[in-house]
Amino acid sequence: AYDDTEDLPYTLNYIGRVYTRQKKFDEAPKTHKEAYEHARKLDTRLDMTQSLVGLAQTYLEKKDLDASITTFRNALEVGIPLNANMEIKDAYQGLALAYAQKKDFANAFKYQDLLLTIKDTIYNINTDKKLGTLQFTFDLEKKESQISLLTKDKEIQEKELERQKLVRNGFV
Repeated sequence: AYDDTEDLPYTLNYIGRVYTRQKKFDEAPKTHKEAYEHARKLDTRLDMTQSLVGLAQTYLEKKDLDASITTFRNALEVGIPLNANMEIKDAYQGLALAYAQKKDFANAFKYQDLLLTIKDTIYNINTDKKLGTLQFTFDLEKKESQISLLTKDKEIQEKELERQKLVRNGFV
């Protein structure tokens, strides 16, 4: 039987983001907090990080800057050990925006700088994956062409043997 309990935090996070977009600021935080609690019970730290980021983004939309900053920082505490780069990026971006809105430009600049660094990291990881895929494809095509050449060599040898048999039988 399929147990969707593990999918619940993800689903609730999605619903929370929809509520935030719809500016339903009573429902969105409740939904993200519920997602966080389910993720915490399951000890799925990535879901916990995503819940915290979603909650912090809701607070940011509501202009509750202090709650937003605190929650983004909590998300970073959970996400950084996981190397949850996309969530870390979202947290840095949110912190840069929140601090800029508070006119704390030193911290806004700090998190903007960290945001650029994590974006570079994500870009490099994606580039490495693409290069790895290209290298794998190249190696595979190279092996396939080698196999094809060996198959043709074998066919040529078989034809040569047949020709030699015909010549020998012709002499007999």
